[in-house]
Amino acid sequence: MEHSDVFKEISFPGGSLQPVDQVIHLHVFTAGGKVILFNRSDGSIIGPVSGGVDFEESFVEACLRELEEETGINVIEPDHIINTDYTTLTITPNGRSIRISAFYAFLPECFDVSAIRLNNELKSFRLCELDEAERIIAENGHPEALKSFFMITRN
Repeated sequence: MEHSDVFKEISFPGGSLQPVDQVIHLHVFTAGGKVILFNRSDGSIIGPVSGGVDFEESFVEACLRELEEETGINVIEPDHIINTDYTTLTITPNGRSIRISAFYAFLPECFDVSAIRLNNELKSFRLCELDEAERIIAENGHPEALKSFFMITRN
């Protein structure tokens, strides 16, 4: 079952349904086993492709859309989008909604880094060995990304 199908049925105390903010994080790997980390233009994160899930969109559909929007990479077959089975539930910074973050990996059979075309949300990217990516993700204070990253790379 897709994560987003499960979370559409969440109810809260008092019977009122609070807004739910759904977000995907997509680690992009090369065929050679390296990972690509992206620097967001606003300086908020160095890590995977990430973005909101649109209404009635599955998490995999959001991964495909965000990958194309942010990097220009168009994946026709979603078979290379792997569910890490790691999802977090947190309260958004404004305290008004629940954020569901689902973590995925893009593991293509072949990948040409020169095909990446960053949009205005990303200012740069870096091709890293796994140990370097682990260190960078840890230094940038994103434990959820680090946990999902370990789940992907250790299997």
